[in-house]
Amino acid sequence: MRIASFNHKGLRNLCEQDDGRRVRADQIDRLRLILSALDQANGPTSVSTRRAHRPCFLLVVIFQIHVPRVAV
Repeated sequence: MRIASFNHKGLRNLCEQDDGRRVRADQIDRLRLILSALDQANGPTSVSTRRAHRPCFLLVVIFQIHVPRVAV
């Protein structure tokens, strides 16, 4: 699943360059878990369903004009 945009520069650096300096240290492991799940997902439903090998995440669908977006 492709991540279209980031609202946080630190999160973008963590995803693209594996640089966690702009993210709180206590959140880095959880954010890496979420980013890896999104990277391996085929779509929003595969992230929101619980499987034995990974946790599920609460997804929020955001509608802007006619383009639905998904936020974790």
